[in-house]
Amino acid sequence: GSEMCIRDRYEFHMDALFHKYFWHPLKKLGRIISFKSSLKVIIHTMIILIFTILLFFYKNQIPKKLMDLVPVLFSATGFILILKAFSETNNLYVLMFCILLNHVFVTLSITLNETIHLNELLIYWSGIGIGCLICTSIIFILKGHYLNLNILEYNGIGHHMPKLAFVFLLGCLMLTGFPISSTFLGEDLFFSHINPNQFALVIFISLSFIIDGLALIRLYSRLFLGPVLNQPQLNSYKRA
Repeated sequence: GSEMCIRDRYEFHMDALFHKYFWHPLKKLGRIISFKSSLKVIIHTMIILIFTILLFFYKNQIPKKLMDLVPVLFSATGFILILKAFSETNNLYVLMFCILLNHVFVTLSITLNETIHLNELLIYWSGIGIGCLICTSIIFILKGHYLNLNILEYNGIGHHMPKLAFVFLLGCLMLTGFPISSTFLGEDLFFSHINPNQFALVIFISLSFIIDGLALIRLYSRLFLGPVLNQPQLNSYKRA
């Protein structure tokens, strides 16, 4: 009896502990970066992409030790962007764009690290592209119905739009590399292009994939689960 009481007490406090020591620090890190509009994200991205193109053209003239750091810097940039996506609650387009950019920078870091074949890129990006298109299109549809849509609270939209919720979940799973799309295999192929001694690169890319999944499932749950706004008696249970 006493063992069960202790176990129940730990389970009761698990959500609070998890929020305090895991979710809150991640959100705090993400809020350090401020992108109030999609335009600012695009401008910053274009500057980095121009820099990448120059690297491809002049990489033979850059010292090898410096070039070895570039994939790590790109993977770190992707990690920062996915932290921003995880902490974003108001602008859902910025959230989706940061998720997409994370995959762009993961791809760039792998491409600059080793020679990669086009078919490997297609395997990775086929699921990402379809998933991103599905999720962004559904957010656009929801914005037409709910002008001030955000994920500060649970919206419970799944109660009124269950089919749309299911399709959105499929899109999220594709973006996370769940084994319903070829991206699942693409992630393994990407890791095969990382050398055993490149610990920083492995850590940044692994954390990017993990937080990418957390950000997307959080987005899905905040949009479609929980009590329906203005109708608290209706509830698409978030713990189901």
